[in-house]
Amino acid sequence: MRIVNRKLCEVKRILTVATLVMSLYVIIINFSTYEKNFQEGINSRIEETGDKKDINYLHNFNSRDDDSWGAKHPILKTDKSATLQNMIISTWRSGSTFVGEAVASHPETYYHFEPLNQFRIVQARSGEPFAQEATQLVKNLMKCDYSSLQEYIEFGVEHVYPHNHNPKVWVHCERQRHLCADWEFLSKTCNSVSIQLMKAVRFRLSLAESLLSDDALNLRVLFLVRDPRGSLLSRRNLTWCQKSPDCFDTSRVCADMVADFKAGAKLRDKYPGQIKFIRYEDLMMNVEPEIKSILRFFRLDYHPDIQNFIASHTVTRVGNDFSTFRDSKTMPFHWIDHYLQDNNDSHVLQNIETQCQEAMNLWGYEPLPFTRIGESTIAVPLLPPPWPEMKIASDD
Repeated sequence: MRIVNRKLCEVKRILTVATLVMSLYVIIINFSTYEKNFQEGINSRIEETGDKKDINYLHNFNSRDDDSWGAKHPILKTDKSATLQNMIISTWRSGSTFVGEAVASHPETYYHFEPLNQFRIVQARSGEPFAQEATQLVKNLMKCDYSSLQEYIEFGVEHVYPHNHNPKVWVHCERQRHLCADWEFLSKTCNSVSIQLMKAVRFRLSLAESLLSDDALNLRVLFLVRDPRGSLLSRRNLTWCQKSPDCFDTSRVCADMVADFKAGAKLRDKYPGQIKFIRYEDLMMNVEPEIKSILRFFRLDYHPDIQNFIASHTVTRVGNDFSTFRDSKTMPFHWIDHYLQDNNDSHVLQNIETQCQEAMNLWGYEPLPFTRIGESTIAVPLLPPPWPEMKIASDD
């Protein structure tokens, strides 16, 4: 009898293990089918539209509430030949996040936010180690080709910021992070949108020629420059910046400004109508006219969503140093108050102006008269911009 009972217990254990194995097998099979259906759903939803210009919807097959959630999030499908590619090139703490978010407020925009983040706090310059890799990454993204961007995709899985500035992707990836690890999903979503926008602070202007000369791109480039006295002060207390000479070293920062000017002079002659220059200070003192001018250059309308962004982000400062909510009238020259109020820092200002003399002269930034340091007021230290098309835009 005892032998029979032992046998029965062994059979029960075997059956229990077998049941668990079968349950696990069923779960795996169902998940595979689930993922297959999801991907097929994306494929059919994007491909069935052909060349239609109207707004269609990407169904979220992984959503618990199915159509009710997925149908709320439109993805624009357009003829790829009509896709517009626009790029903002600048450097750290120069206003590019504000400009990028303003333009990206246009609802038909696919926003590539800082694609070179994976290289950390360094600059991609002509002839330097990762310039070719950085340029190829930018080209692939502008062409919506994620197939060979494994490192970029892996970085985007570990860090949210490559995608969380891009509503077209983040509206799906926020709830289902595995989608941002799927290059096919990223490529097809990117291809379904009519406007590509990229902003990059690690990509020097000399590298833009290989983009502007690429016939496969319908590209326009905006170069945004800022007075080094303001940008360097803004970086002063940033721990991550102080670890990289490309970010904190005055001579290197201003050497980049000189190189950007020389590259820009060649590009504006060689690619007229494809490149535009703007100073941060002119933008901030005349936000709406300058944003309208940028939008015309980018071939975009002044969409109500952009108007709302401008109205809500330029009146008062809210948040930390990385916030785009600023009082635009006081931001460009706040560094002057810093040096006026702290005479002990005047040597820092003098050092910047000495090392950046050529860069400041080229871009139209006037040195402060040090005999007036400590006075309560000082004139705006701006000279006329270097090229006539950089004159302040009229409000029309």
